[in-house]
Amino acid sequence: DATAVEEEDAQLITYLGTNIVKEFVRRNIDPNLAKLDETMLANVNIQQNCNAYFDGQSINFFKSSSECENTGRLEDVIYHEYGHNLHVFEIIEGVGSFDGAMSEGVSDFLAASITNDSGMGRGFFKDDDPLRELNPVDRENMYPRDIAGIHTTGIIYGGTFWDLRTTLMEQLGPEAGQALVLKLYTATLRRSTSIPASL
Repeated sequence: DATAVEEEDAQLITYLGTNIVKEFVRRNIDPNLAKLDETMLANVNIQQNCNAYFDGQSINFFKSSSECENTGRLEDVIYHEYGHNLHVFEIIEGVGSFDGAMSEGVSDFLAASITNDSGMGRGFFKDDDPLRELNPVDRENMYPRDIAGIHTTGIIYGGTFWDLRTTLMEQLGPEAGQALVLKLYTATLRRSTSIPASL
């Protein structure tokens, strides 16, 4: 329990979170993904705030500020950043390609699938509100109406897959429904070039 010391807590939670997401991918998405057996570099307590990112090789998390939590202490943010890594390494060369907005939705949906919560990034602004919501009460994010920045546009993909997950789990039961939606999700990672192509 390192909760009393932010910097140590971020190291511990990032270490645990990275291993949790890798194990989820191994058990539920792609047990043959070679990257799962490689070391994943995770940098924490970076002297900036209100963000985290994947740079193509490592996942990176910023220190806290008066507005934002240390992102290395937020497990679903860790899952999200690993999701970009998953997306990059699942692409079938010559078939699919990387799209930034789609990757944001891919990563949000991965985090939501692990936490069973459509609200991604709770605690980011030091409250219980999500940073992004894949299942908003008052609307559905749709293409092309809700194209905006890549994080907002990504909700179109993430929200669609959350709705599909919900429906399949109701129709087939939680285990079979989750298995089918993750199979479809993995196919889009490998073969899609954009959100419309994935849908």
